[in-house]
Amino acid sequence: GPCSSSTFIRNCTGCTFWVATRQFRTRDCKDCVFYLHSHTEPIIERSSDVSFAPFCAEYPGLAAHFREAQLEPSGNYWSAIYDFNGRADGANWRFQPLCDCETLVVTFADRPDEQPESVAPLLTQELLTAPPPKSEGAGHAIANIPQSRPPLPP
Repeated sequence: GPCSSSTFIRNCTGCTFWVATRQFRTRDCKDCVFYLHSHTEPIIERSSDVSFAPFCAEYPGLAAHFREAQLEPSGNYWSAIYDFNGRADGANWRFQPLCDCETLVVTFADRPDEQPESVAPLLTQELLTAPPPKSEGAGHAIANIPQSRPPLPP
């Protein structure tokens, strides 16, 4: 379920994650997909070929878990990526194209009457291509590291 503090994913290759967290960071990840809900600007470091899309998972009790973690579903900075190894000539990350996105749906065999619930808006092309929300704690002031945004998905 959602994490009320930080999530740090390291040394992964070829993995897919659905993560809802207050603060998100990766290091040394390659060829991974992240469906992300983050209340702060996500940070990637020494990672390449990683894809991002908004959190799109559902299971019974998800809304209660978001409340318990004090995460606001509408406050998602999933696409405000700060890359500690940013380059002026291109991004180390990309947007996951809508046609490649997957929604994780979980049911529980011991609770057949409980239906999966979602807290996130429906994943659409408009949501994937929306500009990132503005934040006061922009990591860009930490260092003078070039930040290149990838092209929008088709």
